[in-house]
Amino acid sequence: TEQYLSVETPIGINPEINGTVITFVALQSLRNMYLNTLYLVFGNLFIALVSALVIAYFLIGYIARPLKNLELYAEAMGNRQFDIKLETRSSDELSNLAVAFNQMAERLKSYDESMRHFFQNASHEMKTPLMNINGYAEGIRDGIFEGPALENAMDIIHKESLRLRDIVENMIDITILEQPHRNYFLPHCLAYIVENALDSVGGYALDRKVLITADIPEDAIVVGDWDRLQSLFINLLSNAVRHAQQSVAISSYITSAGEQVLVRVQDDGSGFSAEDLTHAFEYFYTRAEGSGLGLAIARKIVDEHGGEIRLENDSDRGGGVVKVVLPSVSDDAAGLV
Repeated sequence: TEQYLSVETPIGINPEINGTVITFVALQSLRNMYLNTLYLVFGNLFIALVSALVIAYFLIGYIARPLKNLELYAEAMGNRQFDIKLETRSSDELSNLAVAFNQMAERLKSYDESMRHFFQNASHEMKTPLMNINGYAEGIRDGIFEGPALENAMDIIHKESLRLRDIVENMIDITILEQPHRNYFLPHCLAYIVENALDSVGGYALDRKVLITADIPEDAIVVGDWDRLQSLFINLLSNAVRHAQQSVAISSYITSAGEQVLVRVQDDGSGFSAEDLTHAFEYFYTRAEGSGLGLAIARKIVDEHGGEIRLENDSDRGGGVVKVVLPSVSDDAAGLV
């Protein structure tokens, strides 16, 4: 027999009860309604869970694939494969990161190529003096050179050893300049820096019978790193002495605003050729003796100080001119070091 649930509800007007309404509901219907509701709730929960898992799967894949590509890309760059590029199809954070990686790869590629060319040129430049030193040393050992020829061989060995020393010292300077460096930019008296540079170059100028004159105002103040500024002027003066016939002049003046100092280094040599003006700041470029690194080092130092350097020829008096612009401060505001 089927079971029912009865509900009795009295009806009437207070306080009298005029009748009763009795409602019968089959218990099986209630059970079916309960089960249907339960199935519906759990069914919806299951569908929601599956949907969430599917969405999470695709979302994780959407995020993980670019990250995996970044991992593979970083590994490729570690193996010096800089030509691989990451795709950037959208404008979200991952795409911005991919753009940054591509830009970094371009800079690393440029740096890697410049370093490779640098060491190729360095090995070539060092090979020549080493071969000369080795050849003349073997000749002296075997007794090939005697008298004046022996003295000449010794002079060549000495000259080539100095050339090799200059190359090594300049390579060390470039290596230091390429490394991250905390610059201690302070105001310095330009005349004092040039005086110290002249002391370093004086022996070389005396040996080549070149007279160096300096006209640096005492109130000329430059802001920068003392050691690197001194290295800058040693390189510029050495380069000028190397190409001069009889004299080198270094002078400077302060701009009208007092914010910059222009330094001019001039020799009385043959001046710069069109090729010199184009390639003089490149590593190991030289048209005469020397390591071919002096002007490259000078440019790096000037760039580091936020200045400018340029080459030109003096059409009136002849000779080459190197002009350098460096930041300055007024003499009153400078706490000189």
